Amino acid sequence: EHSEVANAVGAVVADISATASVEVRADYAYGGLDGYTIHAPGVQETFEELEQALAAAREAARELACAEARRRGVTTPALFLTAKSEVEDRIAGLDAGADDYLPKPFAAGEFLTRVRALVRRSSAYAPDMLSFGGTVLDGNAYILRAAGGEVRLNNKEFQLMELFLRHPRRIFSAERLMDKIWGLDSDAGIDVVWTYIGFLRRKLREIGSSAEIKTIRGAGYMLEETSC
Repeated sequence: EHSEVANAVGAVVADISATASVEVRADYAYGGLDGYTIHAPGVQETFEELEQALAAAREAARELACAEARRRGVTTPALFLTAKSEVEDRIAGLDAGADDYLPKPFAAGEFLTRVRALVRRSSAYAPDMLSFGGTVLDGNAYILRAAGGEVRLNNKEFQLMELFLRHPRRIFSAERLMDKIWGLDSDAGIDVVWTYIGFLRRKLREIGSSAEIKTIRGAGYMLEETSC
């Protein structure tokens, strides 16, 4: 009874790819029509690759939009909801400026908990021009400056650097930094703290900063001014 619709869809597809052998089949589930499947021998893989490329483009566009918003000083919390769950995908999203990353499928309760955590962390968030020695953090542009130049920070780098600059010479344990910046309910492990400390140390050296994040054995990390 659905043959006329199937034939019409097949005609449209055939017009798009006249050289392909295209067949449209009706799919049924639970006693009713569930949809149509396009079968194109020899080009089916091309359709699948196209779908994957479109999905990747949507992910990339979202990351670019978030990065641009952060560049313009937008500090609104961002939670990425995505079907991509690989570690590399999470890193790319967080580096683009996302505050959290929740792969699908997810439970509604977990989603609401993460939103509440973002609101808690952002309520006390007040970016400003902060300085320590000759190092200045521009909260409006996410830029760290020193005598040797300037460098842009991503969202997590900025929050971590801001915390150190607001409390220079104060020791923060890795667990405390995890709680303050990522939240204890984050899927990220404690090693993300060590990774971002490394990122900031490298950027401080790049701009010739006299500020240094030192490791205090058995205690944590502290921002201190040293001679370059």
